[in-house]
Amino acid sequence: MNRRDGTAGTGWNGSQCKRTGGRSSRLVADGEPMRNGRSDRAKKEGAPIRMAGARGNAAGTALESEAARRRAGPAAALLLLSVLAPGGLAYAAGAPESVVIVVNSDSWASRAIANEYAALRGIPPSNVISLPAPPAVEKVAAEEFRRHILSPLLREMRDRGIAGQIDCIAYSADFPTAVDISGDIGGRKLHPIFGRTASITGLTYFYRWAIAGDVSFLELDANRYARRLAGRTRDGPWSAGEQAMYAEALRLMAPGDGGHGGPGSGDRGGTGSGADSSGGTEEGRRRDGGSDAAKKGGNKSAEDRGAAGKSGEADRAARLEKALGALTELARKHPASANVRYNIACCLALVGRRDEAAAALAEAVARGWRDADHAAKDPDLAGLRGRRDFEDLLAKMRSPDFDVEPPRGFRASTAWDAGGKSAGAAGSGHRYMLSMMLACTSGRGNSVAEAISYLRRSASADFSAPKGMVYFMENSDVRSSARHWAFRSAAERLRDMGVGAEILKGILPASKHDVAGAVIGASSFSWKESGSRILPGAIVEHMTSFGGAMEEGAGQTPLSELLRHGAAGSSGTVAEP
Repeated sequence: MNRRDGTAGTGWNGSQCKRTGGRSSRLVADGEPMRNGRSDRAKKEGAPIRMAGARGNAAGTALESEAARRRAGPAAALLLLSVLAPGGLAYAAGAPESVVIVVNSDSWASRAIANEYAALRGIPPSNVISLPAPPAVEKVAAEEFRRHILSPLLREMRDRGIAGQIDCIAYSADFPTAVDISGDIGGRKLHPIFGRTASITGLTYFYRWAIAGDVSFLELDANRYARRLAGRTRDGPWSAGEQAMYAEALRLMAPGDGGHGGPGSGDRGGTGSGADSSGGTEEGRRRDGGSDAAKKGGNKSAEDRGAAGKSGEADRAARLEKALGALTELARKHPASANVRYNIACCLALVGRRDEAAAALAEAVARGWRDADHAAKDPDLAGLRGRRDFEDLLAKMRSPDFDVEPPRGFRASTAWDAGGKSAGAAGSGHRYMLSMMLACTSGRGNSVAEAISYLRRSASADFSAPKGMVYFMENSDVRSSARHWAFRSAAERLRDMGVGAEILKGILPASKHDVAGAVIGASSFSWKESGSRILPGAIVEHMTSFGGAMEEGAGQTPLSELLRHGAAGSSGTVAEP
């Protein structure tokens, strides 16, 4: 059975800001004098200035030095991007006039980074908005975020007459990147996969929800703009009753009382458990089920224990048949759900209907189920192991041939329907606002000098189409292995577009001087020790649980390590997904 959580998606949307002229005059008063990105005070103290840290969960934080993010669901991501989309890509927040820079007026570092970015990208003065320092620089409550940041920002955009043209909000340094949404959640009971910490850029992306204190952005289908795998029908919304039915079906499938629930990782999130909590074989799990009398049978006669065991088996079979009925009904209502089909396969295997289980698993694979490692180890499917059709399905999961829906140009005024199609500016649907951060300079972030350096490196790559390779790193770390299924097709699509791509074994590309992009997937690393060079404009992804958590002592290598060594952009989750 699939009891894993559906990770609140992380990612980025490329946003293009065309440079329209030379360096402009400073847009914000600098205050304290700087030399090479550091203040006189910092220079005397011998330490780089570091500013607002970041942590989040339910609404990804983008630490970006320019182009923003592409989310696949409620974000738990921290992105730092200073990349421009190539000229041939679809329009996405593409003109300087469509970007607003938000500045902490009480922070010299925030002003310095904002000035640099505005000069590099030709952002007009009317699009630079200064706000007083927020109550805290690392984490604020949702109400404080609304009162001190989001509401005054949106109001100022309206007052200046630019609200209708803005597609992207770029926060400079010294803004809290973590937002506690506990107050908005209130007494509602949420599935354990949903945390209570959001990130500033994710909440800005879902600004219409955030301003109203509506946490329905936590739904994993809330981001209709995100592109999905091509050729597959999107699953429709799940009602509260359907979610409850699914949770009950998973509880019935579990040994004993189980307690698992929530739509699974393929569609709407699961239970946060990648494997069965009882472990062991299918036979062992059957023994774990049944009545308390069966479990306490050691004091009874062999005849009594046998009777209790049969009663427990009968009860287990009845629960599985009830679960199968509920799952079958859900499959009828949600024909696109790969995850429901997978759990039907598990249920059928548990009741010994192996041929039907294999057929249901094939249907799940056809709908996009691709977690071969989970399927291969799932005790529920133990009865299928050794069968040729099961092994063929595992091989198909590990080497899928797929494509992604084509990119769509982004406009904040455009509505998106439940099928991920544009309903236009006049249509009904969900609307979003791209969001990014230019720098995080506190905790484990970058110094002001480093931030200005990667902003400049990114600008230097504009329209240069640098030759290089995108490296996909394969290793045994789950952060890498969970994505191996996608590497081959992704590399082939890049090559079709004339972009070099290679799949390598290891943690980092070793002694490569042409890194135009990389997907790493490791908890800790040192880029310097790799001997590789990151090209200007490159996006290098960390793909780990706390790569975006920038406070001291957060654990795991932060994404700032990649920016420090030349990446134009990176992303990482700011809390455990």
